[in-house]
Amino acid sequence: VSTNTTLYPNPATNEVWINLPDYEGLPCTIRIFDLNGAVVQAFHAASYQDQLRVDLSGMHSGMYFIHIQQDGLKHEVLKLTVVNNY
Repeated sequence: VSTNTTLYPNPATNEVWINLPDYEGLPCTIRIFDLNGAVVQAFHAASYQDQLRVDLSGMHSGMYFIHIQQDGLKHEVLKLTVVNNY
């Protein structure tokens, strides 16, 4: 399945933007998981949003997985690397 969803910047420090052009029109749920499978952030995107800013402050450096799901219709997982100075 081809997707137009992108993350930038990646690696990221304080924030990351998620472009969701394929999800516009219906709300979707976004969850960020650490490598242990724990949810570190979860939120909903409204149907009119095709771009989201995610605040990464307080997250430790490392690899995360961003799971995007749209009302059971489709889902995808993206990799995110967080690099911070503390």
